[in-house]
Amino acid sequence: MSKKFDLVDFLKNFPKGTSLWSNKFGRVYLSKVKNIICKYPIVVYRKDGELLLYDRKGGIAGLKSLEPDLYPSPDYHDWNKLKEFVPKFKPYDLKPGDKVLVRNPTGTRTLWRIATFSFYGGYDTVTCELDWKQAVPYNDETRHLIGTSCCAPAEYKWWEE
Repeated sequence: MSKKFDLVDFLKNFPKGTSLWSNKFGRVYLSKVKNIICKYPIVVYRKDGELLLYDRKGGIAGLKSLEPDLYPSPDYHDWNKLKEFVPKFKPYDLKPGDKVLVRNPTGTRTLWRIATFSFYGGYDTVTCELDWKQAVPYNDETRHLIGTSCCAPAEYKWWEE
């Protein structure tokens, strides 16, 4: 990674909840990128809710290391080769009563179906009478998914597969 690479500039347009990888803590999720000059402007959270702070190069607060600890995935460590992602959908932007398509990737509810959104259950669930691991807004770009187990368009994915 180049010394001039600034992870803050790269991550600033990524949505809250974007899945990232920490070599020390495993799967973590983007909470926010601070727009102020400070030592640790990147805030992520673990599944248990613990917040972790990172510097502009991906180094974790309190850990002295020459190598960064924050990466796009466990197998992919080159931020420079990733293109900036601008999602069309964030699950926490849904409002009660919105029409959505929901499914679970495993088990008995694997086909997309229409539901009415109730609330976002946090890290990995949307509640529409039942808890669902995957939900996308119902619109012209997603209606073809009804009754299938097809993958949702990438710009609507907010979950890990």
